[in-house]
Amino acid sequence: MGHKRPAEKNPALWRFGAELTRLRNLAEMSQRTLAYSVHVSPQQVGAVERGERYPSRAFAQAADRVLGGEGVLVEIWPQLHGGAPPEALRELVKAEPVATMVREYNPLLVPGLVQTENYAGTILRAGNPLLGEEELTKLISARTRRRSLLNSTGSPIVWLIVDEVVIKRPVGPPETVYEQIGLLLDLIEQRRIRFQVVPFSTRHHPGLSGPFKILSFNDKPDAVYVETVAQGEMVAEPELVGPITLLFSTLQGVALSPEQTVELLRQRRDEIYAR
Repeated sequence: MGHKRPAEKNPALWRFGAELTRLRNLAEMSQRTLAYSVHVSPQQVGAVERGERYPSRAFAQAADRVLGGEGVLVEIWPQLHGGAPPEALRELVKAEPVATMVREYNPLLVPGLVQTENYAGTILRAGNPLLGEEELTKLISARTRRRSLLNSTGSPIVWLIVDEVVIKRPVGPPETVYEQIGLLLDLIEQRRIRFQVVPFSTRHHPGLSGPFKILSFNDKPDAVYVETVAQGEMVAEPELVGPITLLFSTLQGVALSPEQTVELLRQRRDEIYAR
């Protein structure tokens, strides 16, 4: 949920906390019950209500939904950062261009770094139903601009792993997935990315705990970025990064080879075209 900052230095943060408290009291819901409903700790809910922690957009959406806020919290949320993304996401955007390697696993979606505009737009519109078109357009543009990292001099090695469901799931009209798979194949052929798919047939799947991203650097230790429905976090402690790095290696072992993955992507694209 971001770093702490006194509420008196950010009126919008105080307003968000006060509105969250008001809605929770109207709903006759305890902090613990709300925390359970939006998948965070009661301490985090309390800190947000006191104006000591920054809530994520996902937290604002979830709390609005659970408390029947009719979009009040989502409306306030952009004011907290003056339009800037949360701290952890800012760290990620700054870190990616100076990384020597980016390894990412996502069991649900094509990673944002290689999403097409149509794919990103479909995902962001579906996941942010209360946002206006202007703000959605900014989010889509910000996400697709990140792909320029793959075309820059000295760009990092990018190794991506997804579950088979990611390329089989319908996302918007058929042409959206067709276009997205086409981009993946182009990036693989151009040697911009390395890409693997964990097949449905994997009986002992090591990656069911959720998505993560590992960033490696020349001049400092690896860092991991993890994101949940409630918050994003950049982690650098070796005792936490080490097991996640090992997990990525394990996923590489159970995934289809890069050559088999390309064949699967081509088959999926042909299936869409055949319709």
